[in-house]
Parts: sequence; C-alpha cells; structure tokens
Amino acid sequence: MQPLPELQARTHAIHPAIPLYAVFASLWILLSDQVVEGLFTDPSQIILASTLKGWLFVGVTTLLLYALLRRGMEGTPTALPRSGWQGWPFLLLALAIIAVTGFGIAHIMAHQRDMEVARLQAVVDLRTRQITDWLRERQADAEFVQSSGLLAEQYRLWQKQGDARARDRLMARLEQLLKSHQYHAITVLDPHGRRLWGSLHAPHEPAPELLAAAAQASRERSPRRVGPYRGEADPLRLDFLAPLTALPGPAPVIVLHVDPAAWLFPVLHSWPVPSASGESVLFRRDGSDVLFLNELRHRRNTALRQRLSIRRVETLAVRILLGKARPGEVLTGQDYRGLAVMGMAHAIPGTDWYLLAKLDQSEVYREARKDAVWIALAGLLALFVTGAGMALMRQRQQLALAEGVRESQEERMNALRLLHQQTEELHQRNEELERFNRAMVGRELDMIALKRQANALSHRLGEAPLYPLAFLEGQGPDAP
Repeated sequence: MQPLPELQARTHAIHPAIPLYAVFASLWILLSDQVVEGLFTDPSQIILASTLKGWLFVGVTTLLLYALLRRGMEGTPTALPRSGWQGWPFLLLALAIIAVTGFGIAHIMAHQRDMEVARLQAVVDLRTRQITDWLRERQADAEFVQSSGLLAEQYRLWQKQGDARARDRLMARLEQLLKSHQYHAITVLDPHGRRLWGSLHAPHEPAPELLAAAAQASRERSPRRVGPYRGEADPLRLDFLAPLTALPGPAPVIVLHVDPAAWLFPVLHSWPVPSASGESVLFRRDGSDVLFLNELRHRRNTALRQRLSIRRVETLAVRILLGKARPGEVLTGQDYRGLAVMGMAHAIPGTDWYLLAKLDQSEVYREARKDAVWIALAGLLALFVTGAGMALMRQRQQLALAEGVRESQEERMNALRLLHQQTEELHQRNEELERFNRAMVGRELDMIALKRQANALSHRLGEAPLYPLAFLEGQGPDAP
C-alpha cells in the first residue's frame, strides 16, 4: 500500500486540473458554436464543422488533462527524476505528420483550382464560339437579304409602281424569313429612314440608334449590326441592317430585329454543371464605365443598366478593358458585387464585346475545403495517436526504469542483509576465540605456577629443580 502522505500529495496535485478543465470546456462550448455559425451557412458544412469541432475538443482536452495531471504528478514524492528532455522523437514525428497533412491539403486545393480553371476555360471557349457562330449566322442572313435581287425587285415595284401584289409578296417573304430564322420582328425603312412596314412586334418608332445606323448602312451600302440597345417602351433590341444594294441610288434598309432574351441571355445563364455562383457575363466599354449587356444572375433587370466605373480596377471587367489582363488568362479579383471571384474572359470577334466566365472563390474551393477538413482531421488523429503512443512508450520506459531501480534497491538490501549476517557470524566466532584463548592462557599460567611450587619445594629439600623454567626468568615476580 502507498503511504497516506504520498496518496494525499497525489490527490492535491490533481485538484487544480479540475477547475482548469471546466473553464476550458465552458469557453469551448460558448465560443465554438458562434464561430461555426459565423463561418458557415450551408447545413452540410455546419454538420461537418461540428463533427470536426467535437473531435478537436476530444483531442485538445485529452492533451490538456494529460499535461495537467502529469505536471501535478511530477511534484509528488514518487515521481522519477527526469534526465533531460526526451520529446525529440515525438517532435520529429509531429513535424512529419504536419508536413504530410499540409502537403495533402495544398495538393487538394491546387487540384481543385486546376479543375475549376479547366472548367472555366471550357465554358468561356464554348460560349464564345456559340455567340460568334450565332452572330455570324445573323450577319449571313443580313448579307443574303442585301444581295437578294428578288426582294429588291419586289420593293422597286411596290415603291415605284405602287404594285400592291409586289408589296404582299415582299411582306410574305420577309414573314417567312422571320419565322424560319426565329427573328423577333422585321422593319422596312426607305432610304431616308422612314418606316414603310413592320411585322407584328416591330417598333412603331425606330430608335435614334437604329436610324443613325440605317443611314450609315444605306450610305455605305453594307450590312451593319446595331445594339444591343433599349428601344421603344424600353425593350432590349439587337438589330441587323441589310441595305438592298441591288437597287440603284440610296438603298432602302431591311431591319432584322433580334430579341436577346430569346436565345442570347438563356445561353449566357446556362452553366454546364450545378453551381451556386457560376455566371457568364457579356460587357463592353461605354465611355468611362463598364456596361453589362445581359441580365446578371445575382441581380435583376440589369441588362444595359448595370454599370461599373472604369476606376474600379479591382474588378475583373475593368482590368480586362484596361488591358491589365490578357484574354484567356486566369484572373482573380472582384465582380460587380464586390465579392472575390476567379474568372476567364475572351473577346467576341467582330464586336467590342467581352465575355467573362466566373465563379466565386468560396465555391471554387468549397469541395476542396471538405476534403481538406477530413485530411486535417486525419492529421490531428495521427498526431493524437502518435502522442498517445509516445506517452505510452514513455510510461513503459518509466515503468521499466522504476522496475530496474526497485530490483537494484532489492539487490542492495539483500547484499546489506548478507553483510550484516556475515558480520554477526564473525562477531560470534571472535567471541568464541576470545573465550578459548582466555581458557588456554589461564591453564598454562596455572601449570607454570604449579611447576614453580614444585621447583621451590625441591630447592628447600636440597634437590635439583624438577622443571626447567629458565625461559621464564625476568618475565614475572614469581621467577626464582
């Protein structure tokens, strides 16, 4: 059994660990939930963070309790002396685990970034090619109308000779073109820009932008594109102008009206994979501003209304327009919302438009963060197992040392007991020898005394001494 004072000393050493553990656990519960709630909004992320938080709490509190108890126990009388710091193996293993964990997290992050960059590259290339092909198809339709001698002849008969049947045939062919190529509307303008005819959804009053472009197309006798712009009653317009150059003199203009919301905007809104922030943005420079041409995903009613000052150089669109970033280069910065994004842009050939495909950086690394959390958890678990293993190994070493000390002390005690036993035996033998010596000496002295008495009696009788005692001469008062 342990002595009572030693047991009390160990008990008093454990007492300070209890309030420290209670304070740490209370602060952890109070603050960690608030931190998780502030950092995450997705329920799955909150569950994952809570799980990690629980494991981290177990690991930290285990190490804290071990450190406090070990510190208290080292002050008790039974603590073994420590011969220098022996934590180098654990430190080296911990550094190796941390390095491997950090490398794994960095690899996951870099791999996720490379995947998203490749996806952005594919999106921006695909959308640029789709929009370019779409614009070329519309331009080809305008060139077809421009070079059509039949349409020019029907227009001449209608305007020069007042032929109503020629007008009807012209309108029928234009209606057929509208339906087959999915135009929103078609308008016929004379060489002076006056509206001669329009289909069902054609504007009643041509916008100033349209009239200016029509005059230039008639004068230059070449197809033109105008827009996108906001026309009558504020609808979005994108027009392709085809002057009928088969007629001599100033050319009338056939206007092919396109509704960007019918094809262009849906294509820009689509994203190849489910994404919370993936967005394709079409923009151009308008004076000292960046003008967004399409409806933005995160804001409503923004086409040709959302602007950014050209001085906001932290935004990707401004950096592209100012030439601070090359088309096709991976960009990081802010978007129109002021959020951190990663994107890639291309210029649309034949236009002053730019197409930007972008993702929020929080989404870019979202999946990688989940994997990084599990890697970090595995690293923490490895650290905990390593620490526990090193602690157990240390305890086994201490137990072996204590057992060695105990055996050494037991051997010393056995040696002391053997020495004591031999000393006692020697003491007894010495006493016996002393007693024997005293007995032998006393007997010899008695014999000498008797011999002296016999010699004295012989001397008185005038006889010679019976015993030679000359060797005793001078050795005592009884010598003759």
